[in-house]
Order: sequence, then structure tokens, then C-alpha cells
Amino acid sequence: MHGVWKLFAYNASFDKRHLPEYSKYEWYDIMRLAVYRQYNQAIPDCADCYKTGKPKRGYGVEDVLKMFRKNKRYDETHNAVLDARDELEIMQLLGYGLDVYEVARLK
Repeated sequence: MHGVWKLFAYNASFDKRHLPEYSKYEWYDIMRLAVYRQYNQAIPDCADCYKTGKPKRGYGVEDVLKMFRKNKRYDETHNAVLDARDELEIMQLLGYGLDVYEVARLK
């Protein structure tokens, strides 16, 4: 485990379900911060959102990066390395310390 006990992923419940060999790790879902206005200032005022602040559509990794980058031409490439890079970039752009992600910890 090399001293690593925490895993951060976008839609972590999906990954946790499909990777039972990592069940002993603590899982944190960065989507729980990335898709709510109270945490993500890049969500535009014109976005159609629920009362919770979550957009009604368009909140995948690709959509969130488009909001942050203000680049509608970005196309996500799905593979493990690029997915990890994109998700790390989202965490960096959100700008929160790891302690804030306690609200995103999966039980």
C-alpha cells in the first residue's frame, strides 16, 4: 500500500464497486464537490440547477473541465492515466485542501 490509504475519484462509488480489491482504502468522491455551486465557482450562473446547486445535466468530468477551462472544445479521452490526470486537475482547480474532502468520503 506504500503508505497510501485514501483514494480520490470522480464518481468514486462506481470505482469502489468495480474494484473490490481496493475495499480496504478510504474512498473520496471528488464529484461531491465538483458539481455543486457552493464548492465550484466555475458553474455558470446560467446553468440549470436543482435547489441543491447541482446542475440538472452536464456534470461529468468532461463538462466540469469545460466549465473550468472555458473551453467547449475539450474532449475527454478515457483511459486510466488520462482519467486520473483530469480528476487531479479538477481537484487542483477547485483549490480545496484534502481536509475539505471529508464531506465526500464514502461510507
